[in-house]
Order: sequence, then structure tokens, then C-alpha cells
Amino acid sequence: MTFSARARINLNAIQHNLNVICSIEPAARVMAVVKGNAYGHGMLETATALADVDAFAVARISEAAQLRDAGCEHPLVLLGGIVAESDLDLAAGLGVSLCVHNHEQIEWLENFACGAFEVWLKIDTGMHRLGCHTNVAEMAIARLNSCSAVKKLSLMTHLANADNLNDEITDRQMEQFSTLANDFKGDISIAN
Repeated sequence: MTFSARARINLNAIQHNLNVICSIEPAARVMAVVKGNAYGHGMLETATALADVDAFAVARISEAAQLRDAGCEHPLVLLGGIVAESDLDLAAGLGVSLCVHNHEQIEWLENFACGAFEVWLKIDTGMHRLGCHTNVAEMAIARLNSCSAVKKLSLMTHLANADNLNDEITDRQMEQFSTLANDFKGDISIAN
């Protein structure tokens, strides 16, 4: 007899979880991360179950294209950002928002003249996966604010260990991000 692992996904439970999140902070906007086939839950099925969210986040442009091809009209945020300058045309055609992590991505946007994007600048406050370092964040913000390909700029960071409520790293990350975002006039997001 052969046994294999399988997952049973309860879309009603996913909808319930969204309702709980929204009840905790009714004024907050919700971006559901459906990258990696919604972490194995089925991207299209999960997106359908979470139709009441404000936006969806994906890792790759191919995931954004799959959602658009399925008729998804929600705002889409490309968490991984573009990996080649030539991806800007496709991203513009799909109408996705971009996460920007580094100087090279900013330079590509500065050279792009065929549209304007909503951009999330990811600040690395301690996760150390993606994002610009805090010591160059102000320069990155200034460059993106003056870039004609950017119609709206938002800031984000990712907490490394928010599950531990007494973690000093989380406190330092929150402090660093708050310092940068204190006078910032756009949207901000802190995720775990």
C-alpha cells in the first residue's frame, strides 16, 4: 500500500480567518499573499475565497499574469519586484504594483518612460532577505519620489521574529522603520 501526503483545504476556514482579521482592525486594508500557489492552498481558489481583500500579493510576474488571466481585477503587488529591466513592460501591461529592493530596480524605473507604477519600497530593518538597507533608505525614497515612472510610493518592511512578543529584534525593527516612516506621507506596511 502506498501512502502520500495530501492537504485538504477548507475555503470556508480561509474566509473565516479573513473575517477575524478584519474584525480586529476594521479600518485596516488587507493584502492577501497568494504567492507560491497560495502556499500550496491553490492560488486561484484562495483568491476567489478572499475576494473581499483589498489586494493580492504574488512573488513572480507569472503569478500576476495567471491571476489576471483568470479575471482577477484586484490590485496586485509583485513582492519580488522585477528581475530584469525588460519585465517592466509586462508589469505595466498587467497593471501590477512593484516592490523595489535595490539600486538596480530603482535605476530601471528611472529609465522607464512607458507608464507609471505604484511602488512599495521594501526597507530591510532586520529580516535580511530583501530590501534596501536603512542607511540608504532616505536616498532611495528621494530617487523614487522624483522618478516619473512612480505615481505612488509606499514603504514596507518585514519583521523577522514577530511571533515572539518579547523579541528585542522586533523592537529594533519597529524603531528603525518608525524613524524612516515618521514623516513619510504615503502608505506603510509592516508584515510578518
